[in-house]
Amino acid sequence: MLLADLDVSFKKLLKQTTPAIIGIEKLFFVNNMKTGLEVAQSRGVLLLSCAQQHLPIYEFTPKEIKQMIAGDGGADKKAIEKMVRITLGIDDIHQPDDAYDALAIALSAGYTHQRPPQLATR
Repeated sequence: MLLADLDVSFKKLLKQTTPAIIGIEKLFFVNNMKTGLEVAQSRGVLLLSCAQQHLPIYEFTPKEIKQMIAGDGGADKKAIEKMVRITLGIDDIHQPDDAYDALAIALSAGYTHQRPPQLATR
């Protein structure tokens, strides 16, 4: 997908869903340079689209997300899935781990957004 296509698709999604806040995972470690560059470029497009819509953006490392969701920065994927399911009161959604990761990021953004301003970090 071209970056311009990503921009158009994401702006359309923002218009359809009208989120109040955005949560996104920080990119901090990459094994494959080519993939890392593509992810970084795509991430930049998404961040710019959100900024243009004046949406609050909350960025988290995987460790921060694990800490907020499971209470342990070293939690494994199964622990995160379990806590997401308990928190949201949902059964197994039969989706890849990425779906639970996305829900964990959304929950982390929601938790951070609800904190008093002096406690919230960006």
